[in-house]
Amino acid sequence: MHSDSITGVVSEAKRASESPVAQFLARAGLTARGVIYILIGWVAVLVALGHSSQEADQRGALELLAGKPYGLVSLWLLGVGFAAYALWRLSEAAFGVTAEPPGAGPRLKSLGRAVLYAGFAYLTFDVISGTNKLREAIEQGVDLDAIKQGWQAPLAEFAKMRGQYLLYR
Repeated sequence: MHSDSITGVVSEAKRASESPVAQFLARAGLTARGVIYILIGWVAVLVALGHSSQEADQRGALELLAGKPYGLVSLWLLGVGFAAYALWRLSEAAFGVTAEPPGAGPRLKSLGRAVLYAGFAYLTFDVISGTNKLREAIEQGVDLDAIKQGWQAPLAEFAKMRGQYLLYR
């Protein structure tokens, strides 16, 4: 009876990994993958031209994007896309890679990509949460009220900026 329940769970998981929702998430992940490469290239060009001091890597690209008015929404979309891509690759590692011969090689490659893009998702959510700045403030012993006070000016600026896009007040 125990092996029947495991077989049922495995078949349900395989069916879910082939669903339209999973295919949509995989496409979102592939889009996020393309966007991060474009962003890294963009940062590299800005650094080469002397217009940015950001590092031309994933974190630098994400931090540059975070500073834009549309940055937070874009970062959330990228983070979800990276997580979706990681889940899709994880399902390939578990159930086999489409259009590849069965074997350990393609599955291990998918597992490696799943881990890599899970790391990108973590990095993206880390940039969203601003944990580097917050972590540094905590390590320096900055008081919680002072940290909150430091957020007031950017929040007021954001509230002012978003007012022009809202249809209600």
